[in-house]
Amino acid sequence: MPPDATASFIGGSVARGWQHARSDADVYVVLSQPWTGPANGMNTVALSPGVVPTQITHLDDRRWELRYWTEGQVSQLFEKTGWDVFSADDPTGRRITPYEVAFLCRLATALPISGVSWLHEAGQRLKASAFRAILTVRALNDADAAVEDALGMVESGDLGSAVLAARTAFGAAVDALTLHHGEYGLEAKWQDRRVRATQPALLPIGVYRDFITLRSLDPRSPTDWIMSVLEWCRRVALEVEVTA
Repeated sequence: MPPDATASFIGGSVARGWQHARSDADVYVVLSQPWTGPANGMNTVALSPGVVPTQITHLDDRRWELRYWTEGQVSQLFEKTGWDVFSADDPTGRRITPYEVAFLCRLATALPISGVSWLHEAGQRLKASAFRAILTVRALNDADAAVEDALGMVESGDLGSAVLAARTAFGAAVDALTLHHGEYGLEAKWQDRRVRATQPALLPIGVYRDFITLRSLDPRSPTDWIMSVLEWCRRVALEVEVTA
């Protein structure tokens, strides 16, 4: 950990108390200048510099991943998630890379190590940005595309594929719903946690698990299950509004 770091924080499952017995710890370090210390990996980002150096180490039987961002990269990331960009040419933020999405999602629930005032200001900028709207529109679009696939597969008699497409649509619609209710994040492994954290009226946890695990699917009549899932996705699309 460099002594002159602008800010640093723990992100991900450890910061939220969601970690499991083998979870690694994600530490983000923000510097005024690019990191020149030891690194044993790089994360590629569509920013300048175009890489985020990483250092993986082990301490107390836990794997730690340190990622060294610059203040400039963070500023560029906020520019990419501005409402002007959302309204103009990139409403689904396809130019925002997975590592950039992960940084902003983890910034939203950061557990500070240092630079509390900087992190507070960055958190306020995140709330004021179009980032959550961008992710929501992306999820809704993904859900809509999967719904169309499922309907086409049903019409063609390919019910096995239609089940998988409907499940894909459901997962994307759930992401849109939990984003709508204030959660940040798209990692599939934590979707159950996000549903429990938000408790949306449209999706009781039991219903979520029935659909996501396919346990409510009757293999003798898969079309009924498919159409019920797609109808639920339609209800989400009607409920979720994306506004500034």
